[in-house]
Amino acid sequence: MKGIKKKTITIFVIIFSLFITDYNFQFVEAASDNINEIFSEGEKGPIDLTEETKGVKQITNAGVTDENFAKAIWKSFVKANYSGEESLTIRQILSNYEGEIDGTLSGIKKIDGIEYLRRARAISLDNNFTGIDENVNSIRDLTPLSIDYIRNKYNIDAGSAMRWFVVDLKKSQNVIINITGNPIENYTTLCGGIQLKYSGGRVNVTKLSDMVFIKNNEQSISLSRDYMIPKIYRDGNLVALNQATSDLEMADGAILDKTQLQKYIVTINNINKSQFIDMSYANDPKDNIQYYKTNFIGDGSGFYSSIDSISFRKEVFFYVHVYYPVKPTSRNLTNIHITKYAETIDSETIVAGAKYHLFNSRDNRVNNIDYITDVNGEISISEELNPGKYYLKEVEAPKGYEINEEHLNFEVKGLGSIQVSNGISNPIVTEPSSSQPENNTVYIDRYSDPIVLTVAENGTQLIDIKVSYIDAETQESVTKTFASSKEAETWINNNKGSNASNDSGVFDGLVSIVANFDSTGGELNIKTYDKKEIPKAEFSFKKLDGSNKMPLQGARFALYELNCIDSDHDHDQELISIDEEGNIISENSCWSLNGKANSLSDGTVSFINLPVHKEYRLIEYKAPAGYMNPQGQWIITYDTKNNKFVVNGCVGNPPAFEERTDNHMITLQVKNYQIKDIPVTGFEGIKIYIFSGSTLMILAFILFGKKLLKGAGVDK
Repeated sequence: MKGIKKKTITIFVIIFSLFITDYNFQFVEAASDNINEIFSEGEKGPIDLTEETKGVKQITNAGVTDENFAKAIWKSFVKANYSGEESLTIRQILSNYEGEIDGTLSGIKKIDGIEYLRRARAISLDNNFTGIDENVNSIRDLTPLSIDYIRNKYNIDAGSAMRWFVVDLKKSQNVIINITGNPIENYTTLCGGIQLKYSGGRVNVTKLSDMVFIKNNEQSISLSRDYMIPKIYRDGNLVALNQATSDLEMADGAILDKTQLQKYIVTINNINKSQFIDMSYANDPKDNIQYYKTNFIGDGSGFYSSIDSISFRKEVFFYVHVYYPVKPTSRNLTNIHITKYAETIDSETIVAGAKYHLFNSRDNRVNNIDYITDVNGEISISEELNPGKYYLKEVEAPKGYEINEEHLNFEVKGLGSIQVSNGISNPIVTEPSSSQPENNTVYIDRYSDPIVLTVAENGTQLIDIKVSYIDAETQESVTKTFASSKEAETWINNNKGSNASNDSGVFDGLVSIVANFDSTGGELNIKTYDKKEIPKAEFSFKKLDGSNKMPLQGARFALYELNCIDSDHDHDQELISIDEEGNIISENSCWSLNGKANSLSDGTVSFINLPVHKEYRLIEYKAPAGYMNPQGQWIITYDTKNNKFVVNGCVGNPPAFEERTDNHMITLQVKNYQIKDIPVTGFEGIKIYIFSGSTLMILAFILFGKKLLKGAGVDK
């Protein structure tokens, strides 16, 4: 049986030797403990476990130069209650430790002195999942683990370096060293007795600064980002990189330029939306990190060393913020609706073409707009006005109607306002082509906080809120109308995009919010009326000198309008009582002064725009100097047959009007007489003739009486 066993083992060894030769394997023995002698120099133990500063100092003095690494070792010793013997040096104490070292997320940058931990069961130098932490490990150089480093530092042969870390024969376990998530940049073939770990799901992460761009309504944008990858060397040679991102086209259309990767540049083009961009890359397999791993045979009765390797992967990520301004505007609009009717019996006839102007309380015209009633007799007035009192004044009536002088008054009681808050304020842009942030403006993207809209009516009424924007998909301008600020706020927040749902939102530029307020506190409906226009005409005549018939200038006339509504009054023989300036004296007069006019140099006297349906009374209340005032008043009416005003009688005995033809035109003329002249017609002439006739008759009677007495023989 013994012979059979020996032959069987020999055959197995021969066969396995052939197997491992193909894979560059070789049998080795465990490193001897005489390496302990190498660590015999230096400070003696034990390590102080009570005072961190002192204990860490002991470890750094021993050769663990990175203080954070030394702290991680010290804390692990404290946890294991391991301080070492006072007869051993600190290096020997480190070398004899058979527990675990927890250096995860410890801010470790260098691993000088890691070779002292040759009996540790596990050394964790990883960064958990993402390694985004202020205490992230950033180990770049693996040289302290390399065969060449250990050979040269401790003057040992390659075989001893390949067996440097002591394996656990009982558990068939190498010393596990986890370097996951570290930014490895320099390495060569590592020593033996270890099992190196770099988890594929845990990568070294580099977070770049955010890209920030403000987009108003630019037609389109296409941003790019370049990142210079730190160089990675193996055995002094630049490591080839492979792109590890699964798809060259990234989120929301961003594109990775793979051709730049071998130049150690990450170039991402066509960035046009807010998004999270990450890109990972790895070493080419031929440049894997190689190390010597102890392999165990069967039940642990034998072992051998072989070269194993790991790859590593790195990730670059950053956020893109394409911010859209959210600008609120308040429009306080009057809400006035005017309907113009004719003043008729049914009062339902609409009047188109009535023109109005808008004035403030100081009677200043507010704008240059002509507000004109349309075919429906309506005007709708929506103007942005400051608080105060205003009125509309009819300045032009349609043909056939009279202007209504009544003012249409209204009041603007206050100004409503809308404000937007939250979101992002004053973002710091990074792209030269970006618009610059504005004060009092809020910006949004898929990552921003929700906005809050606040409306203050201040005596007004909110009409609606209009949200206008460029649609990201159609590139069309869109306006949506909402009845309340809450509705508008909710819709904007629901459509600005979401990180959770990978939704970039509907906006692609400025988001304009216009809150329309009714500044008159509700619709103001005004009905107004225009009277039918009464035909009007001119009454004119010439004033002449009664003696030479030349034009007489300076005669002062007044025209009075009969407004009596009492049908029992008879005004045909009523003389209007006036003062020397032509003003009516009687308080209860049925007459009113229509106007005054003086005769011009050509004797012309004119009264214009006289409604033709009225009866008038003309009085010359002051004759020119040296002339007599007429002793009467003229009755003026309109002759509808001949379409002109005529003198239709008189009260008293004024001079008569005459029609004369001048230059083929018929004109009315009336004369004035100087006091020394005897008029042939009119009241003054009659008085003179009566006085003269009476005097002659008296003289004749006296003469006739004398003759009778004389004939009778009476001698006086």
